[in-house]
This record gives sequence, C-alpha cells and structure tokens, in this order.
Amino acid sequence: MVIGPDVILDLVFARGREALNAVMLFDAIAADTAAGVTSRRAYVAPATVTEVYSIVLHEAGVGKARSVVWGLLDLVQVAPAGNSEYKEAAMLSSDYEFAEALQFVACSSVGARYLVTNEDFGAKRLRVLRRSAAEMLPLFRRQALAEDRPAQV
Repeated sequence: MVIGPDVILDLVFARGREALNAVMLFDAIAADTAAGVTSRRAYVAPATVTEVYSIVLHEAGVGKARSVVWGLLDLVQVAPAGNSEYKEAAMLSSDYEFAEALQFVACSSVGARYLVTNEDFGAKRLRVLRRSAAEMLPLFRRQALAEDRPAQV
C-alpha cells in the first residue's frame, strides 16, 4: 500500500473522524514493523514526505515537522523514483496534480494494490485501487487472525 499525504495529515492534526482511522492504520503498521512483518509493507510517494513536512512546518513549527517526518520514516518506506517515474508522473499531470500522479506511479513502482487516501481525485477509474484508512483495517485484522490460528494437521 502507498499512503497518501491526506491520511498522514489526518493523523497529525487529528482531523475529523478520519483521524481515528488513521491512528488505527498506523498502529497496525507499527505492529507489523515491530513484529518484522514484511509481506505488507507501507510506502509513501517521494513528494509525500516533502508535502507533509511543509504543511506541518507551516502549521506547527520546525520541531513538530521534524518529529512527524522522523516518525513517519520509521514506519514506511519512500517508494523509489528515478527519472522514468518522474517522466511517467509528468505524463499523468494533465489529468492529476503532479504530486497526485507521483502517488499513482509510486504504487506501480512498488507493486502496491492500494493507494490509501480519502481523495477521489475527481475520477471514476484510477490506475490503482483507492481505499480509505478505514477500508484498509480489515486487511490487517484478517492477517492477524490467520497468524494466530493454530496450524491445521
């Protein structure tokens, strides 16, 4: 999964009811990280780190911005992006903002099925499956149940 900046900012600024879902999603990601689970990695697009840092810096200051980015990078990986990924995003930028296009390209580059966001991008069809933080939580629960079951003989 690739996590959009809106979900991260919901968590940071406790924005509305989406904040609770963002908290639960990042708690599940933290539990995976602590347990060494690698089958369900979380990523962000390269532009997401900059966007989150800039918004938090403006709203809450440099200390909070550093803390948020540091904590974020303890839980997620930044999707790799080289020249070809930026070119692909530029080709999509006639339909989407460039930062949004980079999120779609990040999904492709890491093989993610889901872009976790509350944004609908004004489109009926997207290049990847869009899910909210709340919609992602059952995937973590199903996996946890599967791991807790005794082995069948």
